[in-house]
Amino acid sequence: MEFKRGELDRRVLRTRHRLKEAIGELINEGDYDALTVQDIADRADVGRSTFYTHFDSKEDLLFACVPRHLLGLVEHAPEGMTTEEDARRFRFSLPLLLHVRLQKRFFSATILGGASGRLREVSVGIFKEMVDVELNRLSPGLGNDSAGFRGATTKEIRSGHSRAIVGTFLGLMDWWLRSAEHLPAETIDQIFQDTVIPGIVDGVSSPA
Repeated sequence: MEFKRGELDRRVLRTRHRLKEAIGELINEGDYDALTVQDIADRADVGRSTFYTHFDSKEDLLFACVPRHLLGLVEHAPEGMTTEEDARRFRFSLPLLLHVRLQKRFFSATILGGASGRLREVSVGIFKEMVDVELNRLSPGLGNDSAGFRGATTKEIRSGHSRAIVGTFLGLMDWWLRSAEHLPAETIDQIFQDTVIPGIVDGVSSPA
């Protein structure tokens, strides 16, 4: 049986949608780390080979479910923020925290709770991409003065700052969801901003 291009495209989209729904349902029901490709294929009512036609792994499928619009959180200042405030804050933090609260189970079971090294690597990469854009906006000169950073290049200094910021955000988010969920996202955002902004917005860091 042959399919026209439009029909084939719709079949592909339907299959991918079923797989995304399946992994979402299974994450809500149990342990992500114990979840197998076969479990997902069975829930989506497709063959294992069909799964691998669309995705390389369960992590590949998982991150296809992460809304790419999250990366757009760094493009515009949050509503109600003044120009001066925007110049001294990371834009992605509050909107992302609000999104995380709505998807607590997903983030807790995967990005924060998953033991998979690749899962952690990909999730850190997504957050780092947002932070890198923000650093270019907030502090374009960060790392240009490498005095005091023994043997480090400007690129390495900036990458180190970026990873430190990502680690702070993920650690704070983990604490919030596990131990301080009663606190509003706005409070967590303020803690994050107060922790990472000093020494960043002026493009100057003071190494020990």
